Order: sequence, then structure tokens, then C-alpha cells
Amino acid sequence: MDFQLKNFDKVVARRRNIARIYDKNLSNNKNIIIPNQLNEEDNRFNTYQNYEILVNRRGELINYLKNKGISASIQWSGFPLNHFKSIGLYKDLENTDKIFKKIILLPCNMTIKDSEIKIVCKNIIDF
Repeated sequence: MDFQLKNFDKVVARRRNIARIYDKNLSNNKNIIIPNQLNEEDNRFNTYQNYEILVNRRGELINYLKNKGISASIQWSGFPLNHFKSIGLYKDLENTDKIFKKIILLPCNMTIKDSEIKIVCKNIIDF
């Protein structure tokens, strides 16, 4: 655990940089909703464990990216937390369900290169 904490600031800085590259390259696309952009003066503390976008044709985009060798995924096997009855979280949340059908997680790991992020973005825009 101490090893992870020693690198925490570096990990957060890298993930925020990855998010900035996605933000810059995807923010002008009308077919994509990106997360709120990082504001250094804001009190939010987003570490960008994931970089999520919302798109209408999620399944088609995931397959398109897969065919290009890009791995994008759907969080929690496609079910929002309000569907997990076994842990006592079930609740009917219509808006959450609608939004969750559009969420895609883009590659956001520590080993991804800036040039690879730009390739991911280009392929999303081309789609």
C-alpha cells in the first residue's frame, strides 16, 4: 500500500493529463458528451479512474473501435449500481438507466501514450 501512496500524485497527474487530451480532441464533437472538464481551481478531486463518454450508438462504436484494435468497455457489465439487488441498492432510476446505456469507458491506463490517446480520439471522430 505504501508503494501506491508514494506514487499517488504522479498517477493522478498522469490520469488528469490523459483526460485533458481526450477533452481537447473530443469536446467539439456534437455526437459525444464528455465529462465535465477538469478545472484546476475547482474543489472537485477527479482522479480519472476512468474516462467516460456518452454516445447514442454505443455498441456500434465499441465494435468499430475493437476492429481498429482499441479496447473500450462498458462499466459493471452494462448495469448501473441501482440494479444490484443482492447488495441492497435496487431502485428504479429511469434517467440513470437511460444514461448508462450510452456510457463507454475509454482507455485511461498509466501505460497509454499521448499518441495512442490521439489515435483513439481520431477513430471515435471518424466513426
